[in-house]
Amino acid sequence: MKILLPSVLLFFFVFLTSILFIESDPISAQIVNNVTDANFAEFYLNPDSYVDSDVTITGKIFNLIPSSGNTGSFQIYQGGDSSRNVIISYEISQQLGPFSEDDCVRIVGTSSGSYQYANAFGGDVSAPFVDASSITKIECSDVISPAQKSIIVEESQTKSGIKFTLHKVEFSDKNTRVYLTIENNNKNTEISFYDFNSKAIQGNRQFETTSDYEVDYPEIQSDIPAGIVEDGVILFEPLSVDKGNMKLQFETSKNYQDVNFVFNIDLSAQSQPETEKAIPDTTTDPETSTETSTETSTETGTETGTETSKFCDTATTQLAKDLCDELLN
Repeated sequence: MKILLPSVLLFFFVFLTSILFIESDPISAQIVNNVTDANFAEFYLNPDSYVDSDVTITGKIFNLIPSSGNTGSFQIYQGGDSSRNVIISYEISQQLGPFSEDDCVRIVGTSSGSYQYANAFGGDVSAPFVDASSITKIECSDVISPAQKSIIVEESQTKSGIKFTLHKVEFSDKNTRVYLTIENNNKNTEISFYDFNSKAIQGNRQFETTSDYEVDYPEIQSDIPAGIVEDGVILFEPLSVDKGNMKLQFETSKNYQDVNFVFNIDLSAQSQPETEKAIPDTTTDPETSTETSTETSTETGTETGTETSKFCDTATTQLAKDLCDELLN
C-alpha cells in the first residue's frame, strides 16, 4: 500500500498537467498563427517561435535592399517605430512594386523567423523576416499614430468673401489632426492664412499647433490669391477624446484686417450634419457687395418702369401721350 500511493499520486499529477497543457495550447496556437500590429511586440521578442505564422502588419519603408534574381526586399519600421526593424521579401514577378523609401505599406505574408546580417558598423544584427504575398501602399497616417477617434464635421462659414470649411477632426496619442478647406472667393484681393496662429481650446486649456516629420500631411499655403482654393491639415497637440467639447479658432487676414473663424465641436458625436453659416458682415466691401447692389438696382428699375406704364395707360392729353412715347421708347 505504501508503494502504490506515490504511484497513484504521480499518475494524477501527470494527468492534470496534461489537461492544463491541452486547454492552454489553442490559445498559444492562436497567437502564434496570427501576427498583427496588435501583438507585434510579442512576436518581435522571439520571431523564431513564430515560423510559418500568418503575418498582417503595417510599416514605413526605410531601406531598399538590392534585388537578387526574382527576389525583391526592403526593410520597414513596423508602425513607424524605428526600434522595430523588419525585413520584407517578395517575388518581383508578382509585380507588387515598385516601392520607394518613406512609402507606408500593409504587409500580408508568412513569418520565416529571424535573419542575421551585419550593419553599416560591422556589428551583427538580427531582425524578423517575412515572406510577403501581398504588399499594399497606404496612407502613412494609417500607420504612424493612427486615429483613435474621428469626428466628421463638414461645417462651413463665410466671411468677407472667404469660405472656411472644417471637414473632420482626428485624435491620436501623438497629435490632433484638423482637415480644412479655405476658399478665397474675392475677385481681386489676396488673403493670408498662418496656421501657427490657430488654437484649440478644451476646458480651461489651450493647445498650440505642432509638426510631424514622419507623415507628410498636406499644408495650406500662407498666401491665397483671389479665386484660389486650398486644402490641408492643421496639427495640434494631443487633445482628449473624452473631455467634453472643444473649440477651434482660425485666423485669416484680408487687407490687413483679421477675419476669424470659430468652430465648436461636440466630441460625443460620431458625426455632425453638413451646415453652412453665412456670417453677417458689418463692413462695406465692393468685392462682395457688387451682386447685392446690382440686384437692388434691377429691382428698383423694374418697379419704376411698371409705374410709368400704368401712368401712360391712363394719359388723356396729347402732351402727356407725347411724353409717354419718349419715356417708353
